[in-house]
Amino acid sequence: MDLVGLLVMVSLAISGVLTPSEALSGFSAPAVVTIWAVFIISGGLTRSGLAAWLGRRLLHFAGNDELRILFLLMVLAAVMSYTMNTVGVVAMLMPVVMDITRQRHQSPSRFLLPVVHASLLGGMATLFGTPSNLLANEALVKFGYPPFSFTIFTVAGLAIAFIGILFNTFIGRKLLPQISIRRMFQSEDQPKLIHVYDLDERMFLLILPPQSPLAGKTLAESRLGTALGFNVIAILRGKKKILAPSPETILQDGDRFVTIGRVETLEELSQWQQVLVNKPNLSTEALISEWINLIQVKLSPQSQYIGQTINSIHFRKRFGANVLAIMRDGIPRRTHLTELTLGYDDVLLLQITREQAERMKNNPDFIYLGPRVPGTYRLAERFLVLSIPEGSALIGKTLEDSRLGQAFNLNVVGIMRGGDTLLMPIAEEQIQANDYLIIQGKIEDLAVLQGLQSLIVDHQTAPTLQWLETDQYGMVEVMLHPRGNISGKTLKDIHFREKYGLNVLAIWSGGRAYRSNLFNRPLRFGDALLVYGKRDQLNVLSTSTDFMVLSQEMQIPPLFEKAPLAAAIVAGTIMIIMLGWLPSSIAMVSGAVIMLLSGCLSMNEAYRSIEWRVVFLIASIIPLGIAIEKSGTANLISNWLFNLFSSGTTLSTAQAAILLSSLFVITSMASQVMSNSISVIIMAPIAINLAQKLQLSPYSLIYTVAIASSTCFLMPFSHAVNMMVMGTGGYRTSDYVKSGLPLLIIILISTLLITPVFFPLFTR
Repeated sequence: MDLVGLLVMVSLAISGVLTPSEALSGFSAPAVVTIWAVFIISGGLTRSGLAAWLGRRLLHFAGNDELRILFLLMVLAAVMSYTMNTVGVVAMLMPVVMDITRQRHQSPSRFLLPVVHASLLGGMATLFGTPSNLLANEALVKFGYPPFSFTIFTVAGLAIAFIGILFNTFIGRKLLPQISIRRMFQSEDQPKLIHVYDLDERMFLLILPPQSPLAGKTLAESRLGTALGFNVIAILRGKKKILAPSPETILQDGDRFVTIGRVETLEELSQWQQVLVNKPNLSTEALISEWINLIQVKLSPQSQYIGQTINSIHFRKRFGANVLAIMRDGIPRRTHLTELTLGYDDVLLLQITREQAERMKNNPDFIYLGPRVPGTYRLAERFLVLSIPEGSALIGKTLEDSRLGQAFNLNVVGIMRGGDTLLMPIAEEQIQANDYLIIQGKIEDLAVLQGLQSLIVDHQTAPTLQWLETDQYGMVEVMLHPRGNISGKTLKDIHFREKYGLNVLAIWSGGRAYRSNLFNRPLRFGDALLVYGKRDQLNVLSTSTDFMVLSQEMQIPPLFEKAPLAAAIVAGTIMIIMLGWLPSSIAMVSGAVIMLLSGCLSMNEAYRSIEWRVVFLIASIIPLGIAIEKSGTANLISNWLFNLFSSGTTLSTAQAAILLSSLFVITSMASQVMSNSISVIIMAPIAINLAQKLQLSPYSLIYTVAIASSTCFLMPFSHAVNMMVMGTGGYRTSDYVKSGLPLLIIILISTLLITPVFFPLFTR
């Protein structure tokens, strides 16, 4: 969205709709300055631990009563949202909610979404609580009206927020699912996440028999993970336990593996037992035909693919070519190429169609070196032939289903069938009886296959949690951080195991747990991950900007000694704004600077606390509001609404109520599919134009727009906080609609009743 915003800003300037200074005015707008200052102040409150301390004190009085716990959590979320960014509030309260629900044997699904709703409702009650309120206030100032009264705005917002909290306490919570699969009760005192993710169903013991081909290989070389999708979380070696073994751990005969995965996958390996392996007498010319050639290309200095792997590029799909070898520093690499990080000066030997080769000549990411193959590649040394006999279980399967490439790094470069050779077969090509698969790989890779086939499942012994948790090792639940940038990537892409030294045991996504083939699964914002490893490394994970730890004990220790100072800074800032001593933007920046000078947070922490995407989005979209007014668009739409609601220049009370309802519904629906800041920027000029034509107070219309923009209840993607709880709470899209639609209607009715009380509708 931030990129789209920048495109809008540039388009308005280039097209001449706005002057350059008008197009760039958003970056100096008081609302934008206030927004990033609020992020810093919010970060100071978080770092000082004030909110966490307040949460513990409030919940101390809740006991085990679900109703009371929920009510206090929502009140706390609303109060915190008064001075903190909504995303920060939810990020801080999620570990609190998870710990409470585990300790009290309750489902988090009944708490998380109401807390999100309360944080959004609390933001309605303050001029600087949400960007949309700031933008609505700034729209009034731009049109020459005095800004909202801080006190009146707050009182009206608190009334609406309190009504919403009461609704969720007594009715809304009953509309949420009781996720039984995520049950938190246990017979022991300490909660066991391993049961929450139902890992019991996928945990088993594997035995490495004597004289196995896997003995002496590392855990990574055994391909237990890549070939079978297994996750080895412990190795039992005699009386010794190796917990969270690294990929470099050497396997020994008799090892027993505590494994998570699908046992059925081992049965699928039996289909390879009938395959015959031959060492062929093939030359490089066997890979060339009338339509297919071998060429060499080199990565250009500006190539976007430097630092990426063949897999991450999706090379075969993108360029229609097989990478047969990579020449680096004069040494040819001919196997296990898919995970090799490409570097400048790497020369790639490609098996490619002649048509695609012509396109490669014009690709700026590569330097075309021509269709010649020097003998230094020695490709024939890495050719193997697999013959498929009659009756093989592989007959009828596609190459993709056979998992030769994904599981064993064996590249199928051709199929000899009935006297013909099919070069560069597609993944959907079906294997037939008496086929000869020409593969590129090492004979040792097939030995790994034989080793995997020899593994024995121990059905007599069931692994227990006591084997895994010790004083040094434990597990914790984390989720993708809303300010991170790993959504859409896999654990393999971000090198999670190498970076953190931790194992991901399961991923909760879309209302269910996934426990196998995790490293190739794209992560989505809102997913929860169950992570296992050394406790000190788990503590390091809490400092990551990409993940958020859902356990209070694993959080970075707050600076509790700074809590009173942080509270005083916030109170002083609010007091200055209320008394009108300084403009709100200057007061907020002053509060942020004092937070830094007082040591409540460091400068680096301040930069990390700012949601730069939000800042850039709002700064680049503000000119759109100017363009809507300057171009006459606001006047055009307000004329249409004017003709729709009134036959004259005045409105009856009933017509005014219908008008406010329409503005509310239009703004709210827009906020479900776009940023609520954008909906305010678009609707504010229209509302003010409409107020002027109908002789109505602009305050009532703008206030309605501001409140409606914060009702992002109906869709997971309506607001970042909705996505934050989706995976952890086990919610589906329908849950947001079932709980959010009644709440939205309640807020609409409340707004219609309360707005005229605090902001009289008629000016006369």
